[in-house]
Amino acid sequence: MLSFAENMPQISKINADICIVGAGAAGITIARELIDSNLQVVLLESGSFDYDPDTQDLYNGDNVGREYFSLNATRLRYFGGSTNHWGGQSGPLDELDFAKRDWVPLSGWPVEYEELVPYYKLAQQVLEIEGPFDYSTEYWEKVIVAKALPLDPKKFISSVRQYSPPTRFGEKYRQEIINARNVNLILNANVLELNTNESANIVNSVRASSLAHNELEVKAKKVIIAAGGLENPRLLLLSNKTQKFGLGNDCDQVGRYFMEHPHWQCGKIVLTNPELDMGYYDGASIRRKPGIRAAGIIMPTSSLQRKEKLLNSLFVLKPEFRETTEDKSIIDRFDGFMDHLGRTIRKKEYIDRYTYRKYFKNSKRVAYITINASTEQMPNDTSRVRLSRKRDGFGQQRLELNWQLNPADSSDLEKTLVLLAKDLGSNGIGRMQIDIKPLPGWPGGNHHLGTTRMSNDSKHGVVDSNCKVFNTDNLYIAGSSVFPTGGAVNPTFTLVALSLRLARHIKEKIV
Repeated sequence: MLSFAENMPQISKINADICIVGAGAAGITIARELIDSNLQVVLLESGSFDYDPDTQDLYNGDNVGREYFSLNATRLRYFGGSTNHWGGQSGPLDELDFAKRDWVPLSGWPVEYEELVPYYKLAQQVLEIEGPFDYSTEYWEKVIVAKALPLDPKKFISSVRQYSPPTRFGEKYRQEIINARNVNLILNANVLELNTNESANIVNSVRASSLAHNELEVKAKKVIIAAGGLENPRLLLLSNKTQKFGLGNDCDQVGRYFMEHPHWQCGKIVLTNPELDMGYYDGASIRRKPGIRAAGIIMPTSSLQRKEKLLNSLFVLKPEFRETTEDKSIIDRFDGFMDHLGRTIRKKEYIDRYTYRKYFKNSKRVAYITINASTEQMPNDTSRVRLSRKRDGFGQQRLELNWQLNPADSSDLEKTLVLLAKDLGSNGIGRMQIDIKPLPGWPGGNHHLGTTRMSNDSKHGVVDSNCKVFNTDNLYIAGSSVFPTGGAVNPTFTLVALSLRLARHIKEKIV
């Protein structure tokens, strides 16, 4: 069922079993899992099916910490959420990412890796990832038909990131949600606050409004906030009528520990043998065979991280080529042909300069390899989101982001690169020039992690192992804001897996 808040009566009251706030990857995943159950579901989405500048403006806020993206540009506020512009990079967190690490404060998830594996496998289907749940070097060497670099397997591994097409949830799953007999999708419904009983241990209702101020109130047995890593804490902080500092915030944890995946330029590698096949790491041409898309990466092993007490990291290699004037002329003509062909068939495949060289030119022309990194950020309680004094169109306090890094966030990267450089040299692969700089114009991955973190106790987190807000019996949080630590890979894959797990828990809990 589909409704638009602005077409509803001025004040509407709706009853449901489940109310989900936010129709991005997390909210849509949970709603889909509840289709055809005996549960009546209301799915509230701030936007409609397309971008609207007035709705998007509600994301506006201030950056008062490290340089970061504009807050109204780092997420999309309409059906499908940020899957409307994500690149599709996917991969599971490492087993060590879930573990307690004595060199990483507040590390250790209350959920084990093995518990998430079946949900990871289901998440691959949701994200339309055609490859198997296998990220081993051995498997992908066969698929890619190229050898990974001969690094010391005790220190570094070559894995992959698999790619979703990418799946645009707002397009792919729109009709399924609209046609569901037990799901009421209400668009242009901006949630303003959660109303609770006097002790704040029960959410009585969810109050929302259209931009035209058509108000609605949803009463539900269970409420799931799935509005993203910035809006999840904001909504808890705004819901402060009975709890002065907001819901779930008895120990001042809501909004703290904002984490990203800092992106870095790391330097260059000059190969000893310029004819060495680097096809395993060909991130510029990621279609490996029909239906399977993946790009090779290098990561430090769990044993190396433990031995050297390192944060996790992920390295992307990009070959750069020498070109003669003749080469450039031929390549430019080839690029022009492919652009014309792409416009003609309206589907340009992943054939670019590197692919051209790989199949039509000689790999001796490799000049060097640039190396970039995505790194884990250490939990930092001063890196946080708060409510600002500025107000949005509803009179609600806007958001203020103070993103901060610890010295270890860059020093651990430098240590890892030194170890990688030694490994490249000792194995005769090449020499590395290390030159660490933030990636220009791209400080992080647009990944908002940790602001309502999962923990075994409310002193160090906002939700428990089932993503339920501490001391509020019927309120849950979905999305990457519950990550206690972030690893080095993109969060969407794990976010969807956790959402599938939460949906199953809700069904078991309410039946």
